Amino acid sequence: MIDAFVEEMTASGLFVSVEAVPVMDEPRIVDAWADSVAGQEFCVSLVEGQDNARVLCDGYVFEAVPVPVVLEFVDAVVHERIEVTASGNGTRLTLGVPTSQGVWQDTRRVTAEVSPWERQALARKGRGSS
Repeated sequence: MIDAFVEEMTASGLFVSVEAVPVMDEPRIVDAWADSVAGQEFCVSLVEGQDNARVLCDGYVFEAVPVPVVLEFVDAVVHERIEVTASGNGTRLTLGVPTSQGVWQDTRRVTAEVSPWERQALARKGRGSS
């Protein structure tokens, strides 16, 4: 499963480079590091036999992304098809990323500074785009 996924990443055209780095043998864990054509750095952490992956993009962690839609997920992030919504009092951010299995969604409490890409997504929403 992991080797096939890394091959898919390489063939997808989303990345200028992909490197699979073994992390652990039992269970087999591989981090697939990739530089997107848009300049972001991704790390997709895969565990053999698991249905979900962890996706890091420029230091931001997306937990529990279903493996079958990871490339769609990354494509949506690369092309800025993401929604970030702040709660009324600004203490929570809800992030939504569309995939063919529905919208992957996560809510986090704002305890520190909002990341630069979250600020950009909020600004795009304010201009009427998502």
